[in-house]
Order: sequence, then structure tokens, then C-alpha cells
Amino acid sequence: MGGIRNLFKSNLFILLFALLLDLVIFGVSFVFLGKVEFGVEVFIIPIICLLFGPYAALGCAISQIIIGVIFDLN
Repeated sequence: MGGIRNLFKSNLFILLFALLLDLVIFGVSFVFLGKVEFGVEVFIIPIICLLFGPYAALGCAISQIIIGVIFDLN
């Protein structure tokens, strides 16, 4: 478990993790909605990840997916 914590001390790894979360958001929105939109979350997730860590970025990504599915299905 200490190896994962050491990885998240690197800013480069944190940015790569945030970009991976962005790709997950794009993939989920394409599967459920059939379209990919570049919104504010593209810029917010890497900043949140650098400031508050990976758990905050993961929470932001999950909330963006939920909000996107709820508001775009109507």
C-alpha cells in the first residue's frame, strides 16, 4: 500500500491520473448519451487533483458523470 501513496506524491502521476479520469468521463458520456462534450470538468479535475488529491478528483469525476446522465437524459 505504501507504493501507491508514493506514486501520488509525484505531480506528474497526479496529472496523469486526472487525465485518465477525464477519459473515463468522456467514455461514459459517449456510451450513455452518444456524444462527447468538453465542459468545465476537463479543466477542473486536474486542478482539484493537484490541490486536494486523488480522492477529491475521483469524487468530482463521479459527480460529473451523475450530473451529466441526469440532466442530459431529459
